Amino acid sequence: MPWEHRDRGDRYYTRSFKTDGVVTRQYIGAGPLAEQAARADDATRQALVACREARRRQRAQARDLDRQLDDLCRLTDHLIRIELTAAGYHQHARGAWRKWRKSRATPSSPIPPPAAHATH
Repeated sequence: MPWEHRDRGDRYYTRSFKTDGVVTRQYIGAGPLAEQAARADDATRQALVACREARRRQRAQARDLDRQLDDLCRLTDHLIRIELTAAGYHQHARGAWRKWRKSRATPSSPIPPPAAHATH
């Protein structure tokens, strides 16, 4: 705590900070200037806490949007695979889509649906 009490009952304000990895305490004093410094330090701490919380919320929102985008990509890939297969194409060695040389009415095996995202 920045506010400390002396043995005789007086209280005084100190500020701690790091310099080259070493914690240093700065004596601010007592009275109105110490009260003002304490309020300013408290406002700074509250602003830092609010900033950290906002970043945490932004990261959570970004993770949620990434999951939604992954789901959309899987669904889009599945729909494209269905459409291209129905149009007479096949995917060669998991690479480029190629038109079948001879006509195929239906694919030999049904196309499985995309895997569901397990971490919802």
